[in-house]
Amino acid sequence: MKPLRGRRVLLIAPRFFGYELEIQKKLEELGALVDHYQGHPSAGFAVKALIQLWPSLLAPYSRQYFARIGAESADKDYDDILVIKGEGLDEVGIRRLRGQFPNARATLYLWDSLRNCPPTRRILHLFDRCLTIDRPDADAHADMVLRPLFYTDAYREIAASASHGSDTDVLFVGTVLADRYDVLRRVRSALPEGRRFSEVRYFAHPALFWLRKLQDPRFLRARASEFIFTPLSRPALLAMVRGTKALLDIEHPQQAGLTMRTLEALGARRKLITTNRAVLEYDFCHPNNILVIDRNNPTIPDDFLDRPYVDPPKHVYERYSLNRWVSEVTQTE
Repeated sequence: MKPLRGRRVLLIAPRFFGYELEIQKKLEELGALVDHYQGHPSAGFAVKALIQLWPSLLAPYSRQYFARIGAESADKDYDDILVIKGEGLDEVGIRRLRGQFPNARATLYLWDSLRNCPPTRRILHLFDRCLTIDRPDADAHADMVLRPLFYTDAYREIAASASHGSDTDVLFVGTVLADRYDVLRRVRSALPEGRRFSEVRYFAHPALFWLRKLQDPRFLRARASEFIFTPLSRPALLAMVRGTKALLDIEHPQQAGLTMRTLEALGARRKLITTNRAVLEYDFCHPNNILVIDRNNPTIPDDFLDRPYVDPPKHVYERYSLNRWVSEVTQTE
């Protein structure tokens, strides 16, 4: 396998709470020369809505966008094309890039399930290698590799600090997808008396909140003041994680892979309360550290939060770092 140092990488990754920038930074730390473009023509609300609702309407703009990427990179000779999620790419776009850079190894990494991104199925065969966080997708596709997400170096620093979480007992920070609003209410009621619960509920745009309120009876009494519409800054999120004992994770019902929050809990050596039973299949799962709850009828034993945290073996802990993720995705180790 070739080392990353000196390799020229075309990274196509959507904006996702800054994680795409962390990937670029780590690639560069390991010696790669990186050109980073978003996964679709714009990060605006309208474009995101079109991707989800009417991707065919966005196709002409996406093709123009990826043609522009090719034009701007005409003098480059890429060794790798690394696509994250790929929701803005169609067959025309990826074939054009592969034709322009015939010597580049093309890798697709899916941090969502194919059930949530049906159009992506049409481009899988155009890549040399496909990886996914979703075990059912990996089991169903012989040429797809299971590779969970990662924690960044900032969470390792939290683990190494003297702080053990004293501000709150349980913290939730996340987008209010699917049934999360109801699950949060149930978890709040299930927490033992006296336990401190902090919630940061996020919508990408106020219009999404009002649309949910009109369409979903569970949001009938919800107030806009209960939500934020701008993501927390990275320092603010890290400060909250540093001050909590446990992170709450509520996976999307149509997703079987591990969420980013799950790996961040591992990286920060914080306990995890999750609705995702898939975590039980992974090598870092320990009953002192991870509690799986029923999203419809959660039960949280009072002693779970007081049990001592059990550190995973070093090789297990390191496997889920961003450093190892980059090495495995680029096949440089």
